[in-house]
Amino acid sequence: MRYTATAIAVAVFSAACATAAPVERDVDALSEVDGGPPLADGNFGERGFSVPVEHKLVTVNYKGPQAYDDAVRKWGVEKDLPVGKSLKSNLVLHKDFNKRDSSVRATSQGGDIEYTAPVSIGTPAQNFNLNFDTGSSDLWVFSNTQPSSQTTGHNIFNANKSLSFKKLPGYTWNIRYADGSGASGTVGTDKVTVGTTTFQSQYVEIASTASNNFVKGNNDGLLGLAFGRLNTVRPKQAKTFFENVMTSLSNRLFTAYLRHAAVGSYDFGYIDKSKYNGNLQYTAVSTGNGWWEFPSKYYKVGNTNYTLPATSTAIADTGTSLLLVSSAATKAYYSTISGAQANSQVGGYIVPCAAPNLPSFYFNIGPNVASVSGKNIIYGSSLGTLNGVSYCFGAIQPISGNQFIYGDVFFKQNFAVFDYETTVINWNWCTPAITRLALNYLLIFVVVASLIVSTPKKSFLRYASVPVFIYLCASTFRSAEATFPRNEIYLADWGCTVYDVFLQSTALLLLQDIDSSDPLISKLRDGDPPSYFVRLWRAMSYCVNMRGINTSHQIKNVPAFDSKQPNWVPSRRRFLLTRGLWFIGLYFIQDLLFSGELSVEDEIRFLGVDRENFLIRNSQDGPVTNDELGYRFAITMFMWSLLIPLSVSLQYTFLSLVAVGTGLSEPSNWPPAFGTPKDSYTLRLFWGKFWHQTLRWHFSKHAQFITHRLMRLPRKGLVQRYVNILCVFLLSGVMHASQSYMMLHRQGIDAQWRTATREMMFFVTMAVGITVEDGVQWLFRNENVRKGEKDEGFVLWKRVVGYIWVWGVLVVVAPIIDYPKFRARLPTWLPVHIWGLLGA
Repeated sequence: MRYTATAIAVAVFSAACATAAPVERDVDALSEVDGGPPLADGNFGERGFSVPVEHKLVTVNYKGPQAYDDAVRKWGVEKDLPVGKSLKSNLVLHKDFNKRDSSVRATSQGGDIEYTAPVSIGTPAQNFNLNFDTGSSDLWVFSNTQPSSQTTGHNIFNANKSLSFKKLPGYTWNIRYADGSGASGTVGTDKVTVGTTTFQSQYVEIASTASNNFVKGNNDGLLGLAFGRLNTVRPKQAKTFFENVMTSLSNRLFTAYLRHAAVGSYDFGYIDKSKYNGNLQYTAVSTGNGWWEFPSKYYKVGNTNYTLPATSTAIADTGTSLLLVSSAATKAYYSTISGAQANSQVGGYIVPCAAPNLPSFYFNIGPNVASVSGKNIIYGSSLGTLNGVSYCFGAIQPISGNQFIYGDVFFKQNFAVFDYETTVINWNWCTPAITRLALNYLLIFVVVASLIVSTPKKSFLRYASVPVFIYLCASTFRSAEATFPRNEIYLADWGCTVYDVFLQSTALLLLQDIDSSDPLISKLRDGDPPSYFVRLWRAMSYCVNMRGINTSHQIKNVPAFDSKQPNWVPSRRRFLLTRGLWFIGLYFIQDLLFSGELSVEDEIRFLGVDRENFLIRNSQDGPVTNDELGYRFAITMFMWSLLIPLSVSLQYTFLSLVAVGTGLSEPSNWPPAFGTPKDSYTLRLFWGKFWHQTLRWHFSKHAQFITHRLMRLPRKGLVQRYVNILCVFLLSGVMHASQSYMMLHRQGIDAQWRTATREMMFFVTMAVGITVEDGVQWLFRNENVRKGEKDEGFVLWKRVVGYIWVWGVLVVVAPIIDYPKFRARLPTWLPVHIWGLLGA
């Protein structure tokens, strides 16, 4: 049987830049079948496979209320039923209604379906019927490690009987819902086969315990088909089965063909045209939350259209049975059905089982319209009677908020294509949110510039503005949360940004005491004093001049554009051209670096928690091996001489292009961010000449404020000098520790506090290292170098020894902050995966 409704294809896409309207794929072209991916007429080769979906006609007489309970539990929402007299309790229930969790076979007439598909795991294969769930990202199965009371009626996985199973020590998973229910257990890798396709080292989550809502189900576990960021495996998230096999398929997509009271299928890698009528309709999907989420801003009942808030979205979830919509939409629908009511006894809306001509429920999916016909609204068999009329559970039920969940009721009527092809574009930018973020960020600089040109030094108004800056920074971060709700990298970076901007703003206004008399602000323009707006624009340039170049507070050791011609500065046109090409090159290189991934075995062996600390080991951790030492050195070099400099340079280059391109800055204000590695033969030179200097000026200003004004240490004394260095590193440590905490906390990783603490330890160690380094050098010179002589001829202080010292310290210390980030499956902050688009 072919679907008569319009087929809906869900294509993953989101805007790669903030525009007045989101950038979308050409809907007109993609609405035609020929405009979509290559299709197969029911046949496919080695680069596609199909798996049948079995229907379970069990436990369904009273499954409607249970399905509703399970859905609100899964999505962490509330039932939004009417209260008071509007909520009826007048139904005469069937005598076994309260036993609705037991297995009661339903008739096919009026019965409903739970969909499962066959999956085999291990060697030899152990077979399971799993729920293919587009609303989650875990592949978990019932196992022999659970209490026997939880496994009755389920196929269970026994890891000891699989020759290919490999346990992952320290790895766990935990699905937890708002009411405390869920499932959890241990993790290993094993061979998993779906249809004709096998992945040899799939993460398999083995249940140790599962709550009653899972135990009473008719499946043996779940196979998640949402995006991997929702996966609950820790300390490092697992990829879904589809994410692992999709590169071997002809097309990175799968389709859901779920049929009423019949066997359907999931097809992977191809689209079978025999399973739908008409043309595929594509819509853009937001991947930021990890779900198949798309705009859904209106619905229709009968001839009446209803509009939802502009930010309303819906989620396509094959793991939810019902259609969950807002309370208003539910009322609007059931108000058209005679006898329909919200009933407290069953906890949801019920309708007469024999109600004739039930209306369809229409809703939009992006720019397209889909529907659920009236015949699919009756869910399950009779619950009870009222005045001799038999009542059934309704397939549309209300939840709090304006986000709709389209479950199996939707998929029974609509053929759906889930297209990963453009997941390489992974920003989740909401235009209103990104606009607020940009305006909040810009407003901070406008306020700072206004105070610089409008108030004198030491003005009370400047001090009174500190709470305003705190508010603006907090507001900016909240806007970042709204713009990137589930991207830990962006949120952590914006957390650092607002911290940095706050310190920079207060340093400019309160510590450096810059006002309109500053030569760069008050400089004559064509022989006349500059206007207020010209001075405001020049003050704005102060705010983006991170190193104070060409100002009274320019930092030391600024790299030159050309080491052979230290005073040479490129023209604006040449600057924009060369920096633009440099930006493209950096982007390609970093994109390539983000494409790789360590194997599970190497990760556990070399990057485990027990491997972080080099000097202090528990007896069970074992000694440091040569292989581990090689890994520590390689990863430290990779992070500190390649990946971090590339990331910082890429962001710095982008900012320089914006600042110079808009005329806010001169090219001379944007020399290279980093010095040359040859200058990194002492810790002081590593941080002072080689490493980027974008934070140094305002961090140093605040450190001087602490040592001079708060601690009252004498200026230019040894104590003040090294306490000042310590304060600079502490300020940097707070920023980076907060960044790590936000990254790992939002991933749900339990070790975020430990990692944040170790970030602080790392930066304190750097300050102590510089102090020790200076002391040793002083002692050496004092003992071995006569007054007036240079020590360049002494072997101890030659650069080779210095490089060994610096990188030796980093190899010992850096992994305590690097390894947790390697183990956490953090999303790349690059908006477009170029190598993915090129098919690499």
